[in-house]
Amino acid sequence: MTANRYINCLANCFNTWLKEYRYLDVWKLAKIITLNELKAGVPRCEQTRPISLLATHSKLFEKIMLERIKLWAETNSLVPIKQSGFRPGCLLPTRVLSIYQEVKNSMTANIPTLAICRLSKGLR
Repeated sequence: MTANRYINCLANCFNTWLKEYRYLDVWKLAKIITLNELKAGVPRCEQTRPISLLATHSKLFEKIMLERIKLWAETNSLVPIKQSGFRPGCLLPTRVLSIYQEVKNSMTANIPTLAICRLSKGLR
C-alpha cells in the first residue's frame, strides 16, 4: 500500500470513528516499561522511571484531535487573550511581566491590589 493510500485509509477510519463516537478499546491500553536512569549497572527502584508505550494510531489520532480542538477554540475565541501557557508566541515570562506591570500600575494609581499567582504547577 502506498503512503498516500494508507493516509487516506487512516483519514477515512478516523473520520468514521469520530462520527460514531468510537475510540478503540485497544488504544486505551498502555504497556508500561521502566527505563534505567543510570549510564550502566543494575539500578535500584528509585533509579528508574516508568514510561507508557501507547498504540501508534491512538497517538496520531490524539494529535489530530488536539490540533482540531486548538483550531476550534482559537477560531471561536474561547481562549482568553491573556492565556499564555501552551500557545505559540505566548511565553510565560511575557505574561509574568504583564501581570507585574498591571500590579505596579494599580498600586501607582492607589487602587487596592491583590495578586495571587500559582505558577508552580506549570513549571514542573
